[in-house]
Amino acid sequence: MVLSTDIRKKKLSEIKASNESQGKQKLYYMNQTQSFDVYRIDLDFLIYNRHNGRIEAEMLTWEQETSAPYDAYDDELHEKIGTFLWDSNRGRNRTTLKDLAAKGQQRPGIVSLDGVVIDGNRRAMLLRRLEDGSKGKKEKQYFDAIILPHAYADNQAEIVRLETQYQLGEDAKVEYGPLQKYLHARRLREELNIDEEEIDTLMGASPGNAKMLLEIMGLMDDYLEHINCPKLYLMLKDSDGTKEGMFVDLYRDLKRLNSGNAKIPWAFDTELDLLI
Repeated sequence: MVLSTDIRKKKLSEIKASNESQGKQKLYYMNQTQSFDVYRIDLDFLIYNRHNGRIEAEMLTWEQETSAPYDAYDDELHEKIGTFLWDSNRGRNRTTLKDLAAKGQQRPGIVSLDGVVIDGNRRAMLLRRLEDGSKGKKEKQYFDAIILPHAYADNQAEIVRLETQYQLGEDAKVEYGPLQKYLHARRLREELNIDEEEIDTLMGASPGNAKMLLEIMGLMDDYLEHINCPKLYLMLKDSDGTKEGMFVDLYRDLKRLNSGNAKIPWAFDTELDLLI
């Protein structure tokens, strides 16, 4: 059962006060590099990050289809996110599950003071699976993580800045789906009012990249509106991956047209083009 925000915050505050550190790790947070203690946390005190980049397209589509409250987190949502995380890459998850069972958690995660997992959602999900027991054998599992000094909602912009560096920055260790960078750039700009120049820095990208991502995201939203499927972002995926390339090409063609260069190149086919 998902615990309330107040209870989660109380439990994590107690863990921090115990000073039972598992070690230390440095983070760049609140515009400075700081050394944080790593704590062993009961999984029951944690919830997944509903904005986790690995499943953002799935979450936004599900929220649109079900009219799910944007700020509510209950048992149904908790189970749904766990399923999305597992389905995001079953092969990789099975491999990591075996590794966790054999070696335990090797790299600490990051959580907010109210128990939202900022880094390590997939590992937390897999540890829950180990705890439930895939072969009927249940064994208590814990999540090793830094506990930030702020609750998620109390310092959302700074926490999302940190999250972005781990998910999409130069030091990101895991590849995310191609749609994620567009959805995340829009969230940073429109919901958190972070300017495009800083978004480029957070994502470890060259200047102008955020502007491009936001414009392509606009084309994607226009397309979904046109086919009467607003915010159903899974419509941008197909059996071969995503329709990203189509929108990137459209963006480039529109840039050429708007610059006054209306010549759109295509591969010349002698037989077909001569018939036309």
